[in-house]
Amino acid sequence: MTDTPSSHKAPIDHLDIKSIPARSPYPPPDNDAFHPDMQCKMVGTMPGLTHFGVNFVTLPPSGKSSERHWHKVQDEFVYVIEGKITIVTAAGETPFPNGHSVGFSAGVEDGHMLENKSDLPATFMVVVGPRKDEVVTFSDHDLVLDDKTSGPVWQHRNGVPYG
Repeated sequence: MTDTPSSHKAPIDHLDIKSIPARSPYPPPDNDAFHPDMQCKMVGTMPGLTHFGVNFVTLPPSGKSSERHWHKVQDEFVYVIEGKITIVTAAGETPFPNGHSVGFSAGVEDGHMLENKSDLPATFMVVVGPRKDEVVTFSDHDLVLDDKTSGPVWQHRNGVPYG
Protein backbone atom coordinates (compact mmCIF):
# COMPACT_ATOMS: atom_id res chain seq x y z
CA MET A 1 0.00 0.00 0.00
CA THR A 2 1.36 3.44 -0.87
CA ASP A 3 0.54 6.78 0.66
CA THR A 4 -1.41 9.20 -1.45
CA PRO A 5 -0.88 12.96 -1.24
CA SER A 6 -4.22 13.26 0.54
CA SER A 7 -2.81 11.24 3.46
CA HIS A 8 -0.16 13.88 4.26
CA LYS A 9 -0.58 17.15 6.10
CA ALA A 10 -0.25 20.43 4.23
CA PRO A 11 3.13 22.19 4.40
CA ILE A 12 3.62 24.42 7.43
CA ASP A 13 4.48 28.09 7.04
CA HIS A 14 6.67 28.64 10.07
CA LEU A 15 6.34 32.41 9.74
CA ASP A 16 2.67 32.02 10.69
CA ILE A 17 3.40 30.03 13.85
CA LYS A 18 3.57 32.08 17.01
CA SER A 19 6.50 31.49 19.29
CA ILE A 20 5.74 30.75 22.90
CA PRO A 21 7.93 32.11 25.66
CA ALA A 22 10.03 29.28 27.02
CA ARG A 23 9.38 28.56 30.66
CA SER A 24 11.74 26.68 32.88
CA PRO A 25 10.58 23.11 33.42
CA TYR A 26 12.99 22.68 36.34
CA PRO A 27 11.86 22.48 39.96
CA PRO A 28 13.11 25.10 42.46
CA PRO A 29 15.85 26.00 43.13
CA ASP A 30 17.01 25.14 39.58
CA ASN A 31 14.13 26.86 37.77
CA ASP A 32 15.80 30.15 36.80
CA ALA A 33 17.89 28.78 33.91
CA PHE A 34 15.82 30.07 31.01
CA HIS A 35 16.16 33.61 29.68
CA PRO A 36 12.72 35.27 29.91
CA ASP A 37 12.91 36.30 26.23
CA MET A 38 13.76 32.85 24.85
CA GLN A 39 11.14 31.75 22.30
CA CYS A 40 10.20 28.26 21.16
CA LYS A 41 8.12 26.94 18.27
CA MET A 42 7.22 23.28 18.87
CA VAL A 43 6.45 22.26 15.31
CA GLY A 44 7.19 18.52 15.24
CA THR A 45 3.74 17.43 16.33
CA MET A 46 1.93 19.77 13.94
CA PRO A 47 2.29 17.54 10.86
CA GLY A 48 1.36 14.51 13.00
CA LEU A 49 4.88 13.18 13.60
CA THR A 50 5.15 10.64 16.41
CA HIS A 51 8.72 9.26 16.20
CA PHE A 52 10.64 12.49 16.75
CA GLY A 53 10.09 16.07 17.84
CA VAL A 54 11.18 19.30 16.14
CA ASN A 55 11.54 22.64 17.87
CA PHE A 56 12.72 26.02 16.61
CA VAL A 57 14.34 28.00 19.41
CA THR A 58 15.40 31.64 19.42
CA LEU A 59 17.87 32.58 22.14
CA PRO A 60 18.40 36.25 22.92
CA PRO A 61 21.90 37.49 23.76
CA SER A 62 23.07 35.96 27.08
CA GLY A 63 20.37 33.25 26.85
CA LYS A 64 20.99 29.55 27.37
CA SER A 65 18.90 26.65 26.12
CA SER A 66 18.91 24.58 29.28
CA GLU A 67 21.14 23.40 32.06
CA ARG A 68 23.93 21.09 30.95
CA HIS A 69 22.29 17.67 30.45
CA TRP A 70 22.53 14.33 28.66
CA HIS A 71 19.87 11.89 27.49
CA LYS A 72 19.87 8.17 28.22
CA VAL A 73 17.55 7.24 25.32
CA GLN A 74 17.15 10.21 22.95
CA ASP A 75 19.59 11.31 20.31
CA GLU A 76 19.53 15.08 19.83
CA PHE A 77 20.37 17.01 16.64
CA VAL A 78 20.87 20.79 16.50
CA TYR A 79 21.14 22.97 13.37
CA VAL A 80 21.87 26.70 13.66
CA ILE A 81 19.64 28.66 11.30
CA GLU A 82 20.66 32.21 12.16
CA GLY A 83 23.23 33.76 14.45
CA LYS A 84 25.91 32.07 16.52
CA ILE A 85 25.66 29.95 19.64
CA THR A 86 28.22 28.30 21.88
CA ILE A 87 28.10 24.62 22.82
CA VAL A 88 29.08 24.02 26.45
CA THR A 89 30.21 20.50 27.43
CA ALA A 90 32.64 19.01 29.95
CA ALA A 91 35.43 19.75 27.45
CA GLY A 92 34.64 23.47 27.48
CA GLU A 93 33.04 25.89 25.02
CA THR A 94 32.86 25.59 21.23
CA PRO A 95 31.55 28.44 18.99
CA PHE A 96 28.85 27.21 16.65
CA PRO A 97 27.84 29.55 13.76
CA ASN A 98 24.81 29.44 11.47
CA GLY A 99 24.83 26.71 8.86
CA HIS A 100 26.50 24.25 11.22
CA SER A 101 24.96 21.25 12.96
CA VAL A 102 25.88 18.96 15.82
CA GLY A 103 24.51 15.74 17.25
CA PHE A 104 24.45 14.51 20.82
CA SER A 105 24.24 10.72 21.04
CA ALA A 106 22.03 9.02 23.60
CA GLY A 107 23.83 7.48 26.55
CA VAL A 108 26.94 9.67 26.36
CA GLU A 109 27.39 10.99 29.89
CA ASP A 110 28.75 14.38 28.82
CA GLY A 111 26.13 17.03 29.44
CA HIS A 112 25.61 19.77 26.87
CA MET A 113 23.82 23.09 26.65
CA LEU A 114 23.69 25.93 24.16
CA GLU A 115 24.40 29.57 25.02
CA ASN A 116 24.14 32.75 23.01
CA LYS A 117 27.25 34.75 23.82
CA SER A 118 26.79 37.10 20.85
CA ASP A 119 25.10 40.50 20.69
CA LEU A 120 22.28 39.28 18.39
CA PRO A 121 19.50 36.69 18.74
CA ALA A 122 20.31 33.17 17.50
CA THR A 123 17.79 30.70 16.08
CA PHE A 124 18.34 26.95 15.89
CA MET A 125 16.36 23.80 15.17
CA VAL A 126 16.39 20.87 17.61
CA VAL A 127 15.32 17.38 16.55
CA VAL A 128 14.89 14.72 19.25
CA GLY A 129 13.46 11.24 19.52
CA PRO A 130 10.31 10.41 21.48
CA ARG A 131 10.46 10.82 25.26
CA LYS A 132 9.30 7.27 25.97
CA ASP A 133 11.41 5.68 28.69
CA GLU A 134 13.72 8.71 28.76
CA VAL A 135 15.99 9.68 31.63
CA VAL A 136 17.72 13.06 31.48
CA THR A 137 20.60 13.73 33.87
CA PHE A 138 21.77 17.28 34.59
CA SER A 139 25.55 17.34 34.87
CA ASP A 140 25.98 20.34 37.17
CA HIS A 141 22.94 19.80 39.42
CA ASP A 142 21.47 17.15 41.69
CA LEU A 143 18.67 16.75 39.18
CA VAL A 144 17.28 13.93 37.03
CA LEU A 145 14.14 13.86 34.88
CA ASP A 146 12.75 10.32 34.86
CA ASP A 147 10.11 9.77 32.19
CA LYS A 148 10.10 5.96 32.29
CA THR A 149 6.75 5.46 34.00
CA SER A 150 3.43 7.32 33.89
CA GLY A 151 4.95 10.72 33.18
CA PRO A 152 7.93 12.91 33.92
CA VAL A 153 9.16 12.90 37.51
CA TRP A 154 11.82 15.28 38.76
CA GLN A 155 14.10 13.61 41.24
CA HIS A 156 17.46 13.89 42.95
CA ARG A 157 20.29 11.69 41.67
CA ASN A 158 19.62 9.28 44.54
CA GLY A 159 16.08 8.70 43.20
CA VAL A 160 14.19 10.77 45.80
CA PRO A 161 11.49 12.87 44.08
CA TYR A 162 11.52 16.66 44.38
CA GLY A 163 8.91 18.27 46.61
